[in-house]
Amino acid sequence: MSSKKITLCKTSDVPEKKPICLNIDVYYFAVYRSGDGFIIIKDECPHQMASFEGCESKDGIIVCGFHGWSFDLKSGDAIKGFGTLKKYSYTIENEFIVIDYTEDPSQSDYSAAFVR
Repeated sequence: MSSKKITLCKTSDVPEKKPICLNIDVYYFAVYRSGDGFIIIKDECPHQMASFEGCESKDGIIVCGFHGWSFDLKSGDAIKGFGTLKKYSYTIENEFIVIDYTEDPSQSDYSAAFVR
């Protein structure tokens, strides 16, 4: 598996409760604020690949707007439904959020774009 650094956005671009959803190259990410840091997930609900765009975080829980599945942002585990959110570790470089992205061949070829 190959890995590469991907710069997502400035820390100041991320709203308080809703994510900033980004399409970078062919990859989709949702960035949430969490305390003094951030949680970065693949912008794709494990159910039917819907985007989390506009899905507020309440007490660390997000609910997919498409079918109502809910997930704990910190663990990535499903609360309602099944599956686990794909999470990414990050660093802050000159006020930008940067992830070390590793290709995962087991991930689906579908993207959240078709349910936007």
